[in-house]
Amino acid sequence: MTILKQAQLKLIAFKCGLATSGTKPILLARILHELNRIASAPANNVCQRILSIDMGIRNLAYCTLDVNLNCPSPKIHAWRNLSVSMTPVNPVIQDAKEQQQTLQAKEAFDPASMSVTAYNLLREKLLYDKPTHVIIEQQRFRSMGGRHIFEWTIRVNMFEAILHGILCTLKAEKIWNGTVVSVAPLRVGPFWLGRDDDKRSTKNVAFRNKRRKIDLVKSWLENETSIVQLGNNEVLDVAERFTKSSTSRSSKSETASDDDGKDISSNLAKLDDLSDSLLQGLAWIQWEKNKKIALRYGVEALLES
Repeated sequence: MTILKQAQLKLIAFKCGLATSGTKPILLARILHELNRIASAPANNVCQRILSIDMGIRNLAYCTLDVNLNCPSPKIHAWRNLSVSMTPVNPVIQDAKEQQQTLQAKEAFDPASMSVTAYNLLREKLLYDKPTHVIIEQQRFRSMGGRHIFEWTIRVNMFEAILHGILCTLKAEKIWNGTVVSVAPLRVGPFWLGRDDDKRSTKNVAFRNKRRKIDLVKSWLENETSIVQLGNNEVLDVAERFTKSSTSRSSKSETASDDDGKDISSNLAKLDDLSDSLLQGLAWIQWEKNKKIALRYGVEALLES
């Protein structure tokens, strides 16, 4: 592998879902480290259930995919949008006026309240179908090159950290025995859409890519490709929302920024989150397949596909 050029190593890293930055020795070490991890992992011949979470509070979405060695493509078991409500936990009442304000408060974003919400969300919904792997969208403090860090962004980052903490605890206590993986969204989009060299504003490119991702998922569902299968009637209903949707450019009045800081036309927001959760899960599955191909046939095999 040392005879490969830096551009070839970048392509191999890209197809394995790894960072593509760095010098040739850094890329080589990164790829070898990941392949050694895969080689040393225990063989798993049973069906895997992948829970892919597109992070958010107002606009969280998740997709559960069943992967079976005897089945050529993953099957969607669950595919849902969620608006997470942060219920206040044991507020301290000091006087009548404060009590009235507290009673009117519908949500709280303090660590105690968010922890209870995250725990209930995991135990009652996200882990209900017993996933073997949980793939969580990795958050950033700044989006689209912005200079400022917004309060809502901090809330979503905190929520992400709490989910990781609870999953770590559940695994340590042997309540849930699975694997948690963070995935940077900037590696998922280019994997399916290709690299975008558009020099226009970052905001316009991001908005356009949201539409492209929705259109990609829509085309898979309309053409019944072998990329993914639909598992039940509930999933079929979600798929129908895609096939009946239109991503033609909306007017400026229809375009707004949602509570989690994602700019997208309001009538496409939920489909955007659903498509992100599906594409993230499928990307991770394909990355793992590519690593196994590299182990079995050599990394050069990834340059041929």
